[in-house]
Amino acid sequence: MKVTQHIDAGRITGCWVSYDGTMEVSNDLGDEVNFSADADVMRTLARRINDYLDAEELKQAKEKAKADAKSNSDS
Repeated sequence: MKVTQHIDAGRITGCWVSYDGTMEVSNDLGDEVNFSADADVMRTLARRINDYLDAEELKQAKEKAKADAKSNSDS
């Protein structure tokens, strides 16, 4: 049987990736989580982060356009 654990580490405040693929993530409480990943996993992680950021930017742009249109129609 394999035992796993899920933790809620709080808000991430910093991160570091070393040359050997070891990643260190620190949180707002000063705790650190260290893990390693191969290049394929790191590419997948980077792609998912970029996809998330692209979606957030699009959402913000739509909200701004909607607010600008409302502001212009109120004028």
